[in-house]
Amino acid sequence: MHMLMMIVIEKGVITVLMPIRLLIPKVRLTA
Repeated sequence: MHMLMMIVIEKGVITVLMPIRLLIPKVRLTA
């Protein structure tokens, strides 16, 4: 794999995981 591809995948994973991490506490509080 190329370094550029790895960086793009890492950024994509971070942008997907960050909102989920912020939503998990909100779901726990309402549940």
